[in-house]
Order: sequence, then structure tokens, then C-alpha cells
Amino acid sequence: KKEILAHIDGTSAGKHVKPKIFVIDNFAEDGSGIDELREYLREVAQGQWYMGQKVPISWLHLKSKLMYKRREEDPFCSFQDVVDLCRSEDLAITDDVADILTFLHDLGDVIFVDEPVLRDHVTLRPQVMVDAFKTIITVPEYQQDRSADREVAEMWCRLENEGILSDKLLTFIWTKEDLKLQKPFYLRNKLFLTRLMEKYYLLCNATTIGGFDDMENKADQEDEIYFVPSLLAAKPDDSTLYPRHMTRFQSPLYVVFENKFLPSGMFYRLQAMCVRRFGLEKSRVFAGCARFPTDDPKQNFVVTKVKHYLKIELLSTKEEQPTFTQGPSVRNFLSSCLFDIKEKWIPAIQYDWCFGEESDQQAEPTFFPLSDTYSAEETMESSRFPEDFIKVWMGDHYEQTSSCPENLGG
Repeated sequence: KKEILAHIDGTSAGKHVKPKIFVIDNFAEDGSGIDELREYLREVAQGQWYMGQKVPISWLHLKSKLMYKRREEDPFCSFQDVVDLCRSEDLAITDDVADILTFLHDLGDVIFVDEPVLRDHVTLRPQVMVDAFKTIITVPEYQQDRSADREVAEMWCRLENEGILSDKLLTFIWTKEDLKLQKPFYLRNKLFLTRLMEKYYLLCNATTIGGFDDMENKADQEDEIYFVPSLLAAKPDDSTLYPRHMTRFQSPLYVVFENKFLPSGMFYRLQAMCVRRFGLEKSRVFAGCARFPTDDPKQNFVVTKVKHYLKIELLSTKEEQPTFTQGPSVRNFLSSCLFDIKEKWIPAIQYDWCFGEESDQQAEPTFFPLSDTYSAEETMESSRFPEDFIKVWMGDHYEQTSSCPENLGG
């Protein structure tokens, strides 16, 4: 309890966390812990600023019609169907339909995400997303045709051991699921369901692309590859993450997130973007860390999530004088990825690129933020940053007018 409270003390996230912590015993017969928690949640909810606000009665009438539609038809309808329903004579709703659906989404009655691609669908039965994900995350005895087909068994094993889901297996699973339904919907809504699961970090698209500039291009659906964050293997031993034939550059690069807040979903997306850029075959992705190749076959880089910061290490094959030349390219690529994730998914998050000074007396390094306002020559004059750190991570020709400016999370 003390460790949790100390971690969030003084942070923005800490303002949203109530100090009381409940210990729930699942085996307790009296259920007193649950009752106490339920009552506390009720008190907190009643104290929220929006409690008691008036809602147009027509919005509730729309909700009733959507619930009726859910019972009579499949779990989805189009956004335009809802617009037509709102504008019908018996409802005559003139309010913004997206606002109404967002309200119903917040209540948990529907799933509606007002973003490109996703906004065209309204999920009338939110449980469907759990059902869809449950078809993928399931114990072996319930896995579709695992024992009957060797190829399918191999795909299931890869999903189970490495967290890698192929589009072929996903199509196979949902084809079988559709056969069980009176009104099939999985394959018909496959693109939407996968995008929705990506939105909530249940899946991450790891399909290899030609280059970073093509990140937004949609690959052929048959070639789609995903990794499932909840099924990624645990962090391996050092010999897997740091091969014995390679040596590490002594000074890692760090990305430190403000308010000690680094969402796991942001790291999953970073892993997925790296896999898409460098390919799954040569990448090694685990829970909380990963190793990727670079454009130089003799060099790799490792990214590790450590609490509220990322640690980036450069590896090179062991030679008399190992060469570390891929630092600026790795840094620029990761900077572009983080900026893209930040702008699209979590604009308010802040972070700094830092040099870290490690000490035996401290649990984590002392971080010194880098700055774009200085050229390499000016930065190297400071004893705070070792000269080899500047050369490896920024390059000999790093200047303020670099064509790929550093994104510091602002």
C-alpha cells in the first residue's frame, strides 16, 4: 500500500486515485470486503460533478430503440442508421448524434469511438468485444481444431508461446465461430473488430512494411500479423536479449516520462511499430522489452520499459573495436514513433530524452534531459554528457537545424 501511494504521490494521476485501499478475499463467505467496496464506490460516484445533470428524455428514448434493435438484429449497426433513427418523426432529435453516442458509450450501453474508421460502426452489444477476444485468448481444450489440424496446431502454439497471431488463424477461428451463430457477424465485421481491439491494446498490428514512411499503408489483409500483448513471453534471460556474440555500448539512452506515467499501451504500440519496420523474423519481442535489428547487420538495439522510463541500448558484434554507428538512426526512428503515438493516442503525455548517470546508491539513474537548443559542439563542452555518448547517439554532425528535430514530448 505504501509503495503504491508513494509512486503516485505528487503526480497528476495521484489526483484521481482515492487513498483508501480495500483487500478483498475471494474465499470469504460473508463478502464483507465486497460490500464495503461497493458502498465506497457509490459514495465516490455520488460526489462526481456530473451527477444530477439533466439529460434530454429523447436521448433515453433513443437508447430504448437501440436496445430493441440489439435484441432483434446483430450486435452492430452503422452510424448512419443511428442518424436516421434520431431524425425520424417519433424522435426528432436535432442534437449532435456523435455526442449522444459518446454519452451512451460512457454509460456502457454501446461502444462508439469517434475516430476515423471506427466511428462508422456502433456496437450495440458491448459484450461482443469480450466474446471476440475470448475466441483468441482461450485454454487449449477450447481452441478451434487444435488437435485435428497440424497447421492450425502450429499457429495456436505460436500464439500461445510467442503471442503472435496470424490473420490466417484469426480468419479460421472466426469462420468456425460464425457457424455456431444464427446471425453470423465475426467475419463480416472483421476489420472493425480488429481495429477496435487495436484501439484498446488487445491486439497490435505487427505486419512488416517496406519502410517507416509507409507506416499508414494498409497491407494485404491475408498477410496481416498481430501480436497479443497479454500473451507475450516474459522477459528472457540476458543471453537471449543480449546475445553472447554482441557487446553493449556503455551509455544507454533514456526516454523519461513526466509524472512517472508511462502507459503500457504506449509501449505495446512502440513495439508493434518497430516490428512493422524491422520485420518479425529478426525481432525478439517480449513483455516489457524487445531486441530489434538495424540497417547494419552487425548492430542491434534493445528497448526496455522500466517503470516510468524507456531504456535504449545499442549492441554491436564483438570485435577488437566494436562499431556503434546506428545510434542516430535508432534515436530518430524511435523519436518519430513516439511522436506519432503521442499525437494519435495520448496527446497530453510529456517525456524527455535523457542521458542517465547510474549510481550504486540509487535504484534508478539520475536523468539529465537532452536539449535541441544546443549543437553537438556546445553539448560536448558540458562534463554532464560524455563525448562518446554524444557521438554515438547524436552523431558527429548533430546540429540544431537537423532535418529530423527531436520530439521532447511537448
